Amino acid sequence: MKKQKIQLLILGVLLVLVIAAFFGVRSYNNRLAEEKTSEENLYTVLSLTKEDVAEFSFSGGGDMVSLIKEDDVWNAVGDSSIELDQDKIRSLLDYVVDIQAELEIEGVTDFSQYGFDDPLATVTIKLQDDTVYEIVFGHFNEITSQYYLKLEGSDTVYGLSSNLGYHFQITLDDLKKVEEETEE
Repeated sequence: MKKQKIQLLILGVLLVLVIAAFFGVRSYNNRLAEEKTSEENLYTVLSLTKEDVAEFSFSGGGDMVSLIKEDDVWNAVGDSSIELDQDKIRSLLDYVVDIQAELEIEGVTDFSQYGFDDPLATVTIKLQDDTVYEIVFGHFNEITSQYYLKLEGSDTVYGLSSNLGYHFQITLDDLKKVEEETEE
């Protein structure tokens, strides 16, 4: 009788473990499906290639910074004698040539409620074919935990979970190439 109770107890524990494993695997699969669905629900704001960008300007750190690409080298407009950190400029372009948003609000008429009357930053991209895109970065929404942005001339506002506008709160001095000191 005692053996039967022990066997029954072991079978009960195994049954509980199997049920727990079943619900654990089911929960894991549901989470993966939700992540996949959320990735599929992204809205393309802008999809360009860095190689097609001929001019690039932004304001967010005070003064307007204007850059032009000449012979695959980025220079300050009006002063090509300033040596700029090409890697920093390419990194900045990475933030804006391919933008995917989690939220899309169409038909907006009052842009001030999204912070576009006092934007965090504004970025203008001019392509080699003279197409111009102006990206305006609005404010942060604490309820949705998203940052707003829009393309100038569009009535659509997008929400992003990352603060891309933050990267453009810099000046031309921040883009200057820093000479590395070598020790001998």
